[in-house]
Amino acid sequence: MSGRKGPPGSAARPPAPRRRRAVAAVAVAKRTAGLKRLDGVTHWRKIMDRLIWMLLRAGIEPGDIVAASARTLERRRGTRALPMPTPEVLEYVRVVTFWRNEPRYLDARGRPLVLPPAGKAPSFRHLVELAVPSAAPRDVLELFRRQRLVSIGPRGRIRLLGNALLPRSAQRAKFVAYSLGAIEGLVDTCYTNLNAAEPARSLGLLQRTAMAERFDLEFLPQYDLFMREQAEAFLLKQDAWLRRHEIKEDAGRRRARAAYVGIGVYGFRAR
Repeated sequence: MSGRKGPPGSAARPPAPRRRRAVAAVAVAKRTAGLKRLDGVTHWRKIMDRLIWMLLRAGIEPGDIVAASARTLERRRGTRALPMPTPEVLEYVRVVTFWRNEPRYLDARGRPLVLPPAGKAPSFRHLVELAVPSAAPRDVLELFRRQRLVSIGPRGRIRLLGNALLPRSAQRAKFVAYSLGAIEGLVDTCYTNLNAAEPARSLGLLQRTAMAERFDLEFLPQYDLFMREQAEAFLLKQDAWLRRHEIKEDAGRRRARAAYVGIGVYGFRAR
């Protein structure tokens, strides 16, 4: 501050709304800087370390682990590498979650609005800035267009077509990145619970399964449909709840700490 005084009886004017929003956004960015994300591509050494620890804990001989790893590497040596997207790009799906849950982006019947590309809220640009402040709206739109999550109509208006909580495109790189992130989360949870004095009290590290040991495969198509419908509804609710409890711009009044928290769902079939 300059220390310059105004005319007698005058009060200092509050900062403009745009400046207040910018200052608040910077404060949120500082609190979330250096946030640890699930990134199985970068953290593959940690995944390997914890998997090997569990194998040793289960009584597998170190020599057998080394020999099996060598055989696998030889068998998979010709696997073609794919360019991996960054964790930030994978977070673009948050835009869709906001689009489906934020009241100002819903019509009177609770359906996502068709948005203009730019301008004041509700617009696609404002939506991206709200959901993923570090993302470029143009990049998010291009990714969604390629994945057929949106359609673009007259005057560039953007319509949401999917929910994007699970990757729908055929771009294998994204599937690999999502899968490695999911594996990292699962391995971390199992490893932490195995080392906890009281696993049941490990905050945010739930580990539960539901299974049938003699399932009739005739009903597998019906179960697959049931599982996917239930998972989608469950994850939509989880995402909305988590979003409501993220650090907001007005959290500057207290010392809020940020962490990467969530839940994953997967189906399995022993082969």
